[in-house]
Amino acid sequence: MGISPILAILIGFVSPLLISPLKKRAWPKWKKIILVIIVASACSIVSVWLTGDLDAKTFRESVSLVISVSWASYNLLWEKTKINQDITEKVIEKVAP
Repeated sequence: MGISPILAILIGFVSPLLISPLKKRAWPKWKKIILVIIVASACSIVSVWLTGDLDAKTFRESVSLVISVSWASYNLLWEKTKINQDITEKVIEKVAP
């Protein structure tokens, strides 16, 4: 296993913390899914570029790893501890008048 998959797994683990401040609670589920795909794609481009392994195959692998690990870590860790809601509320309080 090279460094690209390891980096993708690490990024996927922390990406729910990156996505929480960006999403809105009132959004329908499809908008939240699109946001996850966009963030995962952007993170994957950066990770494979940083490792010098930027091609279509490693990009696809990186995106699928980031999305899978992100979904798993959110459902198993972040959602249960309500960290997601705390982050979202703090950001909304600072942005909203």
